[in-house]
Amino acid sequence: MKPISVIVADDDQLIIEDLKALIDWEKLGFNLVATAQNGSQALKRLKKYRPQVLITDIIMPGMDGLE
Repeated sequence: MKPISVIVADDDQLIIEDLKALIDWEKLGFNLVATAQNGSQALKRLKKYRPQVLITDIIMPGMDGLE
């Protein structure tokens, strides 16, 4: 089965690094294709990578996770 593609967006780099390190993405059937530190970056990466899942912080500077 093809892995589920994921992007993680959070303005706190420590949160991103923790999620990357603590979760065995591949073992669980996911492929972490990109990360973003704000909503604008996430939107650009969504258009580029077309992931199946976006895990996002809701409160971020600029464009938030709901926009």
